[in-house]
Amino acid sequence: MIVSDELHPRLCSVFTQALTGAGQVLTAMVGRPIVLGDPEIGVRLYTEVPFLCGGPEVPVVAIYLAIGGEIKGHVVFFFDQIGAGYLLEAMLGAAADYPYDSLARSALEEVGNVVGSSVLNCLSDATGMAVMPSPPLLTMDMAGAILGTIAADLAADSDQVLVIETCIAPAGTHQVQGYLLVLPDRASWDRIARELARRN
Repeated sequence: MIVSDELHPRLCSVFTQALTGAGQVLTAMVGRPIVLGDPEIGVRLYTEVPFLCGGPEVPVVAIYLAIGGEIKGHVVFFFDQIGAGYLLEAMLGAAADYPYDSLARSALEEVGNVVGSSVLNCLSDATGMAVMPSPPLLTMDMAGAILGTIAADLAADSDQVLVIETCIAPAGTHQVQGYLLVLPDRASWDRIARELARRN
């Protein structure tokens, strides 16, 4: 996976629009401001992914979406367990105890669904390629157990993954560092890059 100097600003524009839209949707859902900061985009080795949240032993929450349609692949949105607690406080209006009940799990899945779907929809609009995200699937474990396995399994035709870093800022609580892995297959990525360059 290569993000050229020409492609990087176009991706930044697409993902900034996506995160702004996701913040607006989450704000409307909970009735209080939730802002997602401008994205930092980079390409990482999949072996580096568990260290984004502090190391393989750090507990994390990850929400996974499969991508169908003209773009094939996967999206994973994750943050550490402490950040998940802050998000749940913002979403539910009260602290949630771990292990999370069905209501808390559903709220976290919805955060991942909103962010992941917004990114995919904006990517679809920018490239003209139809996408169909799956329902979200939530998992919780140590970063090494979840993220190393996910990145290795899903990045089957590459040892690199596209990582979007953003800061989620719910009103009245702490900021949460979130990470979005975008994992299109090689054919999809090549077409995304061509379409973004052609339409720029």
